[in-house]
Amino acid sequence: MNVFKSIKRRYSSIRQKNIFAIMFFYFILEPLFVGMFFCFMLGVLTRGNGMVILISPFILIPLSCVLWVLLDNRDIDFLKRAKVALEWNQAIASSVSLFVAIYIIVVPESDLGFLRYLFSPASGDDGITSRDAANLVFLTLSFPFVISFTFAKATIEHILFRKEKSQSYTDEINKSKSVS
Repeated sequence: MNVFKSIKRRYSSIRQKNIFAIMFFYFILEPLFVGMFFCFMLGVLTRGNGMVILISPFILIPLSCVLWVLLDNRDIDFLKRAKVALEWNQAIASSVSLFVAIYIIVVPESDLGFLRYLFSPASGDDGITSRDAANLVFLTLSFPFVISFTFAKATIEHILFRKEKSQSYTDEINKSKSVS
């Protein structure tokens, strides 16, 4: 039992001190597991539409990131590291979005034909072109990440501001008590 506690303590301290560990564990891996859990429920609710099962984890990952920042970890040092990790994640997400957008523009439409069949088996006949499908997938996968990382950074800034403001207020009270 003590072995598990020491491993958990060591693992937790590494996760909270290393910026890249924060990027991977808190903003990618843990939300991915949450997204995969809810993905199966969404797949059942939508009667197994392939597009919903493919896209829903990518929408729930950023949502889980924001909820995690809002609900957990009020340590100032950790929040500063998390803010840097979010900057890195946003830079990576923006870069990937840029490369995917360039790929969609440059690649011939015939090479994007496989994307039509993610919507439904009969979608090839109802006017959805491969380029439209690629644009929809691109927007669905990239836009929530950029928005949620920005919202999470704003939340961290707000928490840090409130902590700093309350700390300065208590410092003023302590100064006034020590003067009198």
